Amino acid sequence: MAVTTLSGNLLSRRPSLLLKAWRRLLRDRAGIISLVMILLTLLIALLAPLLAPHDPLVGDFASVLQMPSSKYWFGTDELGRDVLSRILYGARVSMAVGLLSQIAVVIVGIPIGAVAGLRGGWVDYMLMRIIDVMSALPSLLFYILLMIALGRGLFNIVLAMSITGWIGIARLVRGQVLSLKATDYVRAATAMGAGSGWIIAKHLIRNSLSPVFVSVTLGVPGAIFAEAGLSLLGLGIPPPNPSWGQMIGEGSRYFRTHPHLILYPSIALTFTILFWMLLGEALQKALDPTGS
Repeated sequence: MAVTTLSGNLLSRRPSLLLKAWRRLLRDRAGIISLVMILLTLLIALLAPLLAPHDPLVGDFASVLQMPSSKYWFGTDELGRDVLSRILYGARVSMAVGLLSQIAVVIVGIPIGAVAGLRGGWVDYMLMRIIDVMSALPSLLFYILLMIALGRGLFNIVLAMSITGWIGIARLVRGQVLSLKATDYVRAATAMGAGSGWIIAKHLIRNSLSPVFVSVTLGVPGAIFAEAGLSLLGLGIPPPNPSWGQMIGEGSRYFRTHPHLILYPSIALTFTILFWMLLGEALQKALDPTGS
């Protein structure tokens, strides 16, 4: 009964804390603008088949390397494909990689960090040594080697980023758990005979979500940038499927004569990453206004 009461008190505080954070976020102009633009980008990605004026995979060989015009607003590439349509479809790849990789990171990292922090002892020691070894691996080099071994594709990109991406979340959650497990309500739950799984789910993870939200929001632009880098190197999304990084790489050959092939996908990539980073910073301020 005491454990249930403690949990109920904790849950009753949660909506007010989230509501206060949301109100602080609403007062952050850069954060709200970024949130609106991210939601708009997600909507564009979902509605790309309806919004794209042309088929992004089929080219018109009579309109190769056309400059922006009334028919092709962003021009065409070396195969006569509409650049605007390919950018709209490329948003799907960027959003999918960013969000799916962070979902996988959370699913793997939170339980590992929570178990390491709560159990302590040899469990914590072994898990942290594994994390230390994996942290020593250069992420980009690891992505490249794994993509060479597994082949190109969306699933393999997400898998590569998830294998090392969970480390940061695990460390973050472990630190939160170490500070929370000494609190009175966790000690009371332990004294009442609550199991480790119950304590982790009801107390520790629930109270560690604020920094996790911030970390995930800031992790999305990192994943988007990494995917663009892999596609730029020819190790990302296989052609003819469009990706912003792939479009930049293909357009670099025509930079002097047809700069629009690099300009528009670069703008889309840059602003998408910027909006996610600004939202992450605004979310951090909203959830932790003291800066602690």
